[in-house]
Formats: sequence, C-alpha cells, structure tokens
Amino acid sequence: MDDKLEKLINILKENRVSLIIHAGDITSLDLIQKLETIAPVNFIQGNMDFGLKFKSVPKYLIIDYYNKKIGVYHGSGGSDGFKERVYFFFQSKNLINSIDIIICGHIHNGFIEKYNEKLIINPGSPFPNRFAKINSIAILKAEIDESKNEIKNLNANLIELKY
Repeated sequence: MDDKLEKLINILKENRVSLIIHAGDITSLDLIQKLETIAPVNFIQGNMDFGLKFKSVPKYLIIDYYNKKIGVYHGSGGSDGFKERVYFFFQSKNLINSIDIIICGHIHNGFIEKYNEKLIINPGSPFPNRFAKINSIAILKAEIDESKNEIKNLNANLIELKY
C-alpha cells in the first residue's frame, strides 16, 4: 500500500470514523474499496471521474445522518465565488432549505465556513496535487443523542497531512 494512503487510513482509524464522505475526483474505485474497510463510504463524481466505471456514480447526494441532512456536490470553476456556487447549486435544485451541511470538493483546498447559515466544508485533498496548498481532510465529530436519534453537538476540523 502506498505510504500516503496508509497514513490517511491510519488517521481515519485513529479518529474512529463511522462514515466517510468523498466529494469527488476519486479517479480510481480501488480507493473506495480500501476506504470501505474502515467505514461505509458515500461518494460522488468529480470532474476527474469519467468513463464507464463512474457512469453510475451520482453527481450529488443528500445524506441523512442522525437527522442532519448533508448535501454533497463536487463543485466547478475557480476559487473565487466557489462556496457561493456550491450553495446556489443546491438552491437551484430546491434542496437548500432541507440541507444542514454542505460538503464539496473541486478546488482541493480545505475550508470550513458558514454561508447563508449553512456550514460548508471542503476537506481539501489528502494527496499531493498541483492545486492543493496543503494536504488535508475534514473530520466531523458528532455527539449523538441515541434516544432521539439525532446529533446534539457537531464540531468540524481540518487535519493537515504532512508527507
């Protein structure tokens, strides 16, 4: 196994993740298979995911996780106005009012910001590429109220991966 992938897998295991969300640019379904050994994986197409092997992969998802709705969309265009474009994508689908959190990709630089009262998270890229200023992933830690099947408290953090 590649050292970078092994480091990523170790970090995910150390954080005891219960769900992995990949916001596109997978390029190889082998990566998904490796991640599925840690936790269930939800994933979408990115602009680098093409060909027959990705034909059935959705372009966006709405995930219901303990009564929180997570919208996942890769995104498009440059960094300027990116979070606004991602927000307006869900708004154009009449989904924005039902979404609590948006997870996106495309620009390969991580951020966690609020926009129009929505938490928008771009985990960045865990692996080196020409666009990423740093390599990162996002970890969302949720305090779950099992009796109500809902999230009581949610914290999101970027974790930098140094190689």
